[in-house]
Amino acid sequence: MQDTPPPASTRRAYLHIGAPKAGSKTIQGFLGVYRDALLKRGVEVCDFGHGDVVTGPLALTGALSIERDPERPQSAPWRWLDRRLKETDSHICVSREQFCNHLNDADQLAFMLGLFERRGVRPKLIAYVRDHVGYLNAAYTQQAKKLRLTEEFDVWAARLVASPPPRYSYWRMFRHILETEGVDFVVRPLNEVAEGRLVEAFCGEIACGDLDVSGFDGAPYRNETPGSRAIAASLVVGRALAERGIDPDEHPHLARVFKEGVRARGWTEKAFFGPDEETAGRLEAAYAKADERLARSVWGVGWRERVPPTRRPRNVFDIGAASAAERAEIDDLAREVVDRATRKPFWKRLLPARA
Repeated sequence: MQDTPPPASTRRAYLHIGAPKAGSKTIQGFLGVYRDALLKRGVEVCDFGHGDVVTGPLALTGALSIERDPERPQSAPWRWLDRRLKETDSHICVSREQFCNHLNDADQLAFMLGLFERRGVRPKLIAYVRDHVGYLNAAYTQQAKKLRLTEEFDVWAARLVASPPPRYSYWRMFRHILETEGVDFVVRPLNEVAEGRLVEAFCGEIACGDLDVSGFDGAPYRNETPGSRAIAASLVVGRALAERGIDPDEHPHLARVFKEGVRARGWTEKAFFGPDEETAGRLEAAYAKADERLARSVWGVGWRERVPPTRRPRNVFDIGAASAAERAEIDDLAREVVDRATRKPFWKRLLPARA
């Protein structure tokens, strides 16, 4: 049954702002699949004219850095959103996890709030968080999958927390939002969402708790956690690319080649988990003060009362202790990826060599 669109005075903008590695891809997958069903309930999932709800918001956060005046948005995505707010009576919903890394800037936050205010729309910001040991392990594996890393987990983690405030701090992400009066901001611990019920919980946040989402399959929208051997291989590849001055971000196809190579070799062993007990303790200590401040601000209780720490047996592949066959297999994949990185494009190989 289609609900009557709400009057302008009660309109909401539901903004899922992250944080990274806390189910954002699953939420975005759901919004894409259930877009029509949500619209029937008066919630429009914005696509910014791109036809899908993931590609559209990508430019939205990046454009915040050039925006100044909510009366005159300069960038294409914010102009599109401003027009759409004028054209529709529906609530709107946007999911973009990188919002949390932009709204820690007071000017960018003020612009966004001002734009909604001028259209009579009240934003509700929604974020999910997790404990920092699990968060950093997930962030590390994500960076490794993209071949951006050359360091073992312990070295990488120690560098992150070497100087305050450490990267990946939730307080750093959310401080300006929390200190801005009148912002409707909901922060939920991911661990409190029952297994497989994230989408159902998110529907409750956007006033669609009656929507039947039992048929939604979240599996294709979850980031895979690589096995320990895949992570070890990614470091070998990352170092080889760095030695040749090749930036993997400029060659995104290399991550696909690596992923296909991992699958072809059947490296489906137990998921990587980098921190041992000592490292986990150091990470918790590094973020403890900021996490406690956040928890007291949003929940009125201590961080550990809502977000228990992750503890799992360490699972890291030791290349130094690997067999000759295992090392050869990793080296073979590394050569395959590096060869693709250094290979001339097909059209260039057709050109005659210059004398």
